[in-house]
This record gives sequence, structure tokens and C-alpha cells, in this order.
Amino acid sequence: MTFIEFLQWLVGPGVEVVAGYLLSLLAENVEWYQNLESKAKRLVFAAVCFGAPLAGAAIGAALGYFPMEFETTFWNAIQAGAVVFFAGQLSHTRYIGN
Repeated sequence: MTFIEFLQWLVGPGVEVVAGYLLSLLAENVEWYQNLESKAKRLVFAAVCFGAPLAGAAIGAALGYFPMEFETTFWNAIQAGAVVFFAGQLSHTRYIGN
């Protein structure tokens, strides 16, 4: 996989893998994250879900791999982040309790 392929993957379906990996690291290894209330953990989850694909889109656009256009580059990243975030919330909200 080339760097451009990685960025394209990150802006699309790869956000699920990256978000899951980063949140697993946070949940298992970072004490401050473990001590957060569930509502704060949801905000961190949202930041990871939206931040990872937006960062990939911004890096790709800055390096000239993607067009610097909202509709074709950044909107796809927002959509990918939204799908992952809301799917995660729907599947785990009944266990959160807050």
C-alpha cells in the first residue's frame, strides 16, 4: 500500500480500523482516559472518529493528492467519521448508562 492509497483508505473505510485501534490503545493504556466519565469518553470517541479521516483528507489535500475542495475531499471524510461514530453509539449506548 502506497502512502496515497493509505490516505484514501483512511478517508473511507479505514477510519473504522484506525478509530478502533486508537480507542483500544486509550482504553487499555492511558489512565486519564480510563478515569473519564462515559460522556467525556463519547467526546473523545467523536474526536477520533471525525479527526482521523479529516486529518487524512487534509494531509492528502496539502500534499496535492486530493483536490482542495470541500465536496469531494472533506465531505467524504466527515461522512466516514459520522458512520463510524453513530454506528458505535448505536451499538454501545445501552451499556453506557449515562
